[in-house]
Amino acid sequence: YGGGRILNASHSMFKNVYGIDVHECKKRVVKLAPNQINLNNLCNMESIEEIVENNSLDLVYSFIVFQHFDDIRTFQYYVNLIKRKLKKGGLFNIFYGVNRYNNEDFYVMPKENIQERGSSLFIKPEFVQNAFSEYSSILEHKIASKKPWFSPEEMPSNSQAYIVGKKI
Repeated sequence: YGGGRILNASHSMFKNVYGIDVHECKKRVVKLAPNQINLNNLCNMESIEEIVENNSLDLVYSFIVFQHFDDIRTFQYYVNLIKRKLKKGGLFNIFYGVNRYNNEDFYVMPKENIQERGSSLFIKPEFVQNAFSEYSSILEHKIASKKPWFSPEEMPSNSQAYIVGKKI
């Protein structure tokens, strides 16, 4: 749930909203939106299992989170978490950093360089597609550049992509 801005905005559109964070930012969220967010719905990797029932979510949305994972195991954990928590027919929209550093499925930025880039995990789109295709139909999967004048070949190494799917 990071700073809580997206979580706060989604509260006006959905009956129940859950915020999951890979880092501890609860104090910041409480300060930004103390009266609008059910604080019992803010969770981390450990508490999500207790707070959200399996096959209960209509929508999972993640923006600028997956690229901050420290390793590919965390990515795989969240792919499986989405599979368990999303109800059949539920939708997901996940943004992630694109691996343009090497030809491997993913690249983990060395810790000493993370401040420079602000991200640590970069993944090949094909790898992401395969991970989510195991339990969903992919509706859209694209590079999401903040600089639309770049062609895909010219895209900077820190570009993002997003994948939208529906659990089958």
